[in-house]
Amino acid sequence: TKDIELSSDLSAYSFTVLRSSASIDLVTQLKGHYTEVSSWEQALKLARLGRFDGAVIPELVLRGFAPESFAGLRQVDFGFLPVSMYVSKQIDNSDELVERLNSAIEQCAGEQS
Repeated sequence: TKDIELSSDLSAYSFTVLRSSASIDLVTQLKGHYTEVSSWEQALKLARLGRFDGAVIPELVLRGFAPESFAGLRQVDFGFLPVSMYVSKQIDNSDELVERLNSAIEQCAGEQS
């Protein structure tokens, strides 16, 4: 894979992103070129084959892959994507679940400070 020079302008590079994902906004903001694909596996394969310079995949998603999935690839952190959770009001104790989620998020934020 090509070494990616990180900057606010990635117009020299092409990436794969999951169809309709928030990664599209990140790549667009950095002026990169992208092609939407149907799966994370497809994104990695196309990058590994050299058809694209990289695959934009959230770090949390990467944790679910076996290490051999990244053979021939190098991880480069280049942005931040906000995440939202939606809790159905139809489940029992939805208010309690929201409180617990917010508490966990605050705890994690405190640990990173």
